[in-house]
Amino acid sequence: MRKTIFLMVVLLFNIHLSAQNISDFKSTNVKIYINGFYRYAEGNDFVYDIYDEPEISFKREKYDFGNISIAVELIRDKLFNHEFELMPIRIGHINDIKIVSYPSVNESWIFKGGKSTIVESAFRYQINHNFNKDKSFVPQIGLSSQLFYNYSKFNPATSVDFPLTEQNIGILFSCIPGILIKISSKVYFDFNIPLDIYNLRYYMTNFENPALYESESKKSKFISEFIPDYINIRIGLLYKLN
Repeated sequence: MRKTIFLMVVLLFNIHLSAQNISDFKSTNVKIYINGFYRYAEGNDFVYDIYDEPEISFKREKYDFGNISIAVELIRDKLFNHEFELMPIRIGHINDIKIVSYPSVNESWIFKGGKSTIVESAFRYQINHNFNKDKSFVPQIGLSSQLFYNYSKFNPATSVDFPLTEQNIGILFSCIPGILIKISSKVYFDFNIPLDIYNLRYYMTNFENPALYESESKKSKFISEFIPDYINIRIGLLYKLN
């Protein structure tokens, strides 16, 4: 119940702000962001026998590219700026495999895992407060709500696994600290880190195992998370139109 009330309050607050008459705003800025990250992890699990073999290791990569988004920032007063950001498309790839190795005979092979491709689109509303507006170095803090949809397709690396399709549609709330650095009177460098607070999404999955009935292979449910395990970095340029 508390989560639902929190969600409704934030939604109504955002709707109220976005519904204001655009003619009330004094100036407009345009931003272009590059969004991207790379994660890599590796480690070892050991299955012991008399010769302490085999060794089981895993390698996990996650990276995004081509994550360009465009935003319009409307400035009404000295306290708050209202930003509307659209990420038309985001493409990501994940390689996640497990390898079994026998060092004594110098042999190894993949026994689990595969490759995933992710496609996502999102729209974000953000309210910002800038400090030291007339300075060359401007710290800022923002709160945002983001509508998103993503599609993921897993292709297994071995014949013991089966393809898996996943889809998510939902809303994400974040706190966004950042820095603006003045390049000229009209151009600023923008660096910020969206820190996720709350995520509510509708999750759909299709596990393409021919041994399962359709009702077993296709599942859907609502998922809510506080402080999701995800950090994104945005680097961009701000241009003042007026």
